[in-house]
Amino acid sequence: MHKRLLSIYMGCNQPRNSSFHQQQPNSKERKKMELFTKEQLDQLYRNGSPMHTGKDHFPVIKLFIPDAQCTWLITEMIDDETLFGLCDLGMGVPELGYVNIEELKSIRGPLKLKIERDLFFEAKHPLSVYTEAARWNQLIVCNEKELLTAKNRTSKKSNSLNLKLNNTF
Repeated sequence: MHKRLLSIYMGCNQPRNSSFHQQQPNSKERKKMELFTKEQLDQLYRNGSPMHTGKDHFPVIKLFIPDAQCTWLITEMIDDETLFGLCDLGMGVPELGYVNIEELKSIRGPLKLKIERDLFFEAKHPLSVYTEAARWNQLIVCNEKELLTAKNRTSKKSNSLNLKLNNTF
């Protein structure tokens, strides 16, 4: 099913003389689209632009390996090869960091399954909330109850930091 949707998106069932085929992405871009839709790719580039650097973006995409405990919530594309987001390699220490697209594609789980995009993931909170929940639970969670608890913790931390800063001036 996933390959069928991707082939429709890539225009494989369009007539060969259509203008779509003349504007098809090059092979490097096509490789990226295996993991991202065009809309997701555009949003990742926007989030990674210098104008938006340092903002607390909502995750754009969730990647995972079906036969391993590895998960990534990606918010930004820094350049053509580098992504930024919350990374969990299944060792109990999720962290924010950069990841290379080609390295992601080369990772295989114990059953040799490749990385996949969660087609049903829709971010409801900024990355800071997912990060707080992941640190608390020692893995990336998307459970709304856990995320709301993390959101409350981050807002309390933010409020106490603002109070400290205001009292120092």
